[in-house]
Parts: sequence; C-alpha cells; structure tokens
Amino acid sequence: SIFLAAVSVLILEDVTLGVSALLAPAAALFLFSLFVKARLGGQTGDILGAGQQLAEVSVLLTILAIVGGGA
Repeated sequence: SIFLAAVSVLILEDVTLGVSALLAPAAALFLFSLFVKARLGGQTGDILGAGQQLAEVSVLLTILAIVGGGA
C-alpha cells in the first residue's frame, strides 16, 4: 500500500521522520481503541475501517508537521 511504501522510504531517508511516522498512528490507534471499547464495548467492521483511516491521516499529518507545512 501507499502507506507502507511511504513509511519505508521515510525510514531510509530520515530515521527520525520514519520512526515518528510509525509512532504517531500507534498512539492514535491505541487512544482510539480505548475510546471505542468504552463507548461501544468492542469493535465492528466500521471501527476497523475508521481505525485504518485514522492511522493513515496521522502518518500524513506527522510527515507534514516534521517536513514543514509552514509558509
């Protein structure tokens, strides 16, 4: 997938960026799983899809924040 290709290239290019891009979705998914378990008591297929989207967005936002999204 594009996600795995982007992260692997980032790890080869810049270790700090690559590690950050891997830790951000892990933290986001952990917090999301706690929220889902508290609110719904478990997970469904919709939750899995939302988790995948959350992971991808968190990677992209992390890359944007580190590489420089500023003007």
